Amino acid sequence: MRLNNGRLKVSALHKFYQWLFDQFDSIIHRGNGFFDNAPFVARYRCYPVSFLGKEAMERGNKISMPPSALNELASRNITWPMMFELRNDIKGRSSHAGVLEFISEEGMCHIPYWMMQNLGLEEGDFLTIRNVRLPKAEWVKFRPRNDNYWEISNPKAVLETALRNFTTLTVGDQIPIHYLTNVYELEVMELRPSDACCIIETDMEVEFAESRKKKRTEQKQVISGKRLDGKASVVREDETVVAKPWLNKLKHGVRTSCEEFERLLRLGRVASCAPRR
Repeated sequence: MRLNNGRLKVSALHKFYQWLFDQFDSIIHRGNGFFDNAPFVARYRCYPVSFLGKEAMERGNKISMPPSALNELASRNITWPMMFELRNDIKGRSSHAGVLEFISEEGMCHIPYWMMQNLGLEEGDFLTIRNVRLPKAEWVKFRPRNDNYWEISNPKAVLETALRNFTTLTVGDQIPIHYLTNVYELEVMELRPSDACCIIETDMEVEFAESRKKKRTEQKQVISGKRLDGKASVVREDETVVAKPWLNKLKHGVRTSCEEFERLLRLGRVASCAPRR
């Protein structure tokens, strides 16, 4: 009887473990929803987008990942536009980006070279990529790293056009602004409401801080004179020159948008990038 009881106990325990294994297998492989909301996290060897022949991607902050990443993202409830945190774990530097294509080889990702410089990455270094949700930007302060940025005839229009190639902004990043044959660098000093924000389909207020380099000022020759009627000379208000253009705000901010996003939004095929409440 003891032997039989022992066999019965072993058999019951075996069935219990088999049932437990089947339940776990169902959760993992049959998509019962247990991991649907788990964040996407992957580690790839990083290379510049020029290796793909995609030099135009240097004008923004969109990246390329392998096809397997698209499959993983599709199996989760990831809303469009997809946004990611890029992190160099060794140097502790991070930034954020969008994705343009899924054409990289497995185990690799390609990002703009200026982002590799910001993150302290060399070709072939490992990069950790995690999907995130970011709030819409409301206010940003830039610091031009090039004094000749102020020589642009319409800096607001140039900035607005350039930012259409960006999905996100992150405090501390130095982003490139391409205009004609020049490339200007702007440092993202402050952001609201968060240190990392989505800038697709948003109106944000923009301010500028003084350049780090001392701005060269031309010394004007002072000419003294007297009025014929003997009265004191008066400088009219419209003759006052603004010597510090970086102190001025851009009226109505900068509007950034994505034509493809607007088209899909009209068709009801995508959700807004605003965070859920």
